[in-house]
Amino acid sequence: MPSIEEFLEEVRRAARESGIVKSEELMYFLYPKAKMRFHLIDGSFIDIYFNVKRDLQYYHWQRIDGKIYRVNNHPLEGWHEHVDVEERKRPFRKITPYEFFAKVKEKLT
Repeated sequence: MPSIEEFLEEVRRAARESGIVKSEELMYFLYPKAKMRFHLIDGSFIDIYFNVKRDLQYYHWQRIDGKIYRVNNHPLEGWHEHVDVEERKRPFRKITPYEFFAKVKEKLT
């Protein structure tokens, strides 16, 4: 498992390489947790959260039409995704920051 610093650096690299990020902000960094927000070129945003002690991650894309796409893991539920405003969680595989940004980019273009 990476350190918080390593994870945040990977997230920042993935964001830069995606070509869809207009700006970024560190929402908080308080060991063992960190959260970043990335403002996208279409006005939507992505939040990425990481808790190194619990190995908990979430990737959340808030679209400008209010719909969401989220992939996260939870100790009791494992990796799963949420699509639009559905309450139902679909099982999913572990995803990297690069894969998440690529998925969002695919839907933007």
